[in-house]
Amino acid sequence: MDHEDPQTHLSTFYELAGTMGFQSGDLENVYMHLFPFSLAGKENEWLKSHPNQSLTR
Repeated sequence: MDHEDPQTHLSTFYELAGTMGFQSGDLENVYMHLFPFSLAGKENEWLKSHPNQSLTR
């Protein structure tokens, strides 16, 4: 969120995504696919401004 600490955002994201029961070998792919949905506001607009709305490792 606009004023949320990035580390808090990531901790919450990993905690929530981890409850979905995916195999540990799949988690990185799951995180990469789900992370854009955790963004809102300016952060979401920033991601959408990048080619293919993509993140890289």
